Amino acid sequence: MILARFLCFRWGWIALLLPALLAGCGGSGSNEMASMGSTISVMVERENVLDRLNRIASQQMLKEQKREFERYHPGGQLELEMVNSDVLEQTLQTRASRGLLPDLLLLVGNDLLPLKKKGYISSVKLSAQEQQSFRPVELSQLRSNGEQLGLPLYLYTRLACYNKKRLPQPPQSLSEIIKLGQQGHGIGLESSLRGIEWVYSDFGGNLFPPRGEDFDPGALLNFLSWLRLANLQPNITFVTSGAELSQGLIDGHFVWVSCSPRWLPSLRKALGSRLGLSLLPGGPSGPAHPIMLQRTWAFGAQSSGHQRQLARQLVMFNSNVVQQRNLALKLGNVVPVNPAIELPLKVYPTLGLIDQAVRSSRRLNIRQENQFRALGPPSQVLIDQVLSGARPPQQIAPLLEALIKKAQLEVQ
Repeated sequence: MILARFLCFRWGWIALLLPALLAGCGGSGSNEMASMGSTISVMVERENVLDRLNRIASQQMLKEQKREFERYHPGGQLELEMVNSDVLEQTLQTRASRGLLPDLLLLVGNDLLPLKKKGYISSVKLSAQEQQSFRPVELSQLRSNGEQLGLPLYLYTRLACYNKKRLPQPPQSLSEIIKLGQQGHGIGLESSLRGIEWVYSDFGGNLFPPRGEDFDPGALLNFLSWLRLANLQPNITFVTSGAELSQGLIDGHFVWVSCSPRWLPSLRKALGSRLGLSLLPGGPSGPAHPIMLQRTWAFGAQSSGHQRQLARQLVMFNSNVVQQRNLALKLGNVVPVNPAIELPLKVYPTLGLIDQAVRSSRRLNIRQENQFRALGPPSQVLIDQVLSGARPPQQIAPLLEALIKKAQLEVQ
């Protein structure tokens, strides 16, 4: 396929999606759509930090997939638009006022409640057969008040990335991270609660525990105390963005960082065989449980019945066994959501590692995700006071505990 050389990049799913969809929808229904003429718009949320390699690949992919769509769907047209996360809602507000909301959104994460409340997206009803294309637990996380607000595309979670030439063995525990920093090895960590929550899980902490499970103040204090200890090490650095971690590993400033699988194309190009991957280090309470990450489809609220039908067809085709398997194998850094797929994980060790990390991750439903995002700014103020040494962990722990408990009450 003409797009094969781009499949290792972040937007590789688009190349897999349309040609097979359109070639496989040659029945009378899609012929009718073609004769009617169709325009379906897809707005793709792009995180604010996107490295140059992925940006170039994405632009090339958009041009190619548009040509593929018009080739296989005479009279039809697909409009794709990439919008940065920080202006997504503003863009949707403007479009909504003009009656021009996209037919589909492909979102980073699953914070769907604000979009639903503002009338930007509408729910979808799946038949029993359609539901079989998704893991039941993933569908349940995207429901609110009995409404299915979104459908998952793929899953991934945080890992550890390191330079194998400079660090033959990655740290297996939080104490080993401290030791490496003391030995002069550059370690990079994110300072945000979302980026460092896995450390909290190492001490037994859970931001949204199951009903009946008590909050553990000791875990929160141990978490903050470890952050303070780590930041006292001259070679352990807390940064504000993933881009700093990725570039720091490439430049040699860091030998180990917490990372996202989406960085792998750029890291592999820069480091080659020196790039090592591992699970995040565990702690006193056992293995790390990072929060699950995902890409989520949502349906626009202003589509015609014809546009909605085509958008639904697009999403469901991309969830079938063949396309989900191809997606995972070609991208090599995401886990499919179709439960009928068995991947050859021994042949693809990176996929095997990501699959293992996903299995140990914690899922947030859409109400929890909404509260987690709201928790970000006020929690950052408190975490920064610990990292800067302005206030000791013992003073900050009760304040952060109050914020977390308030968020927990909102989702009960």
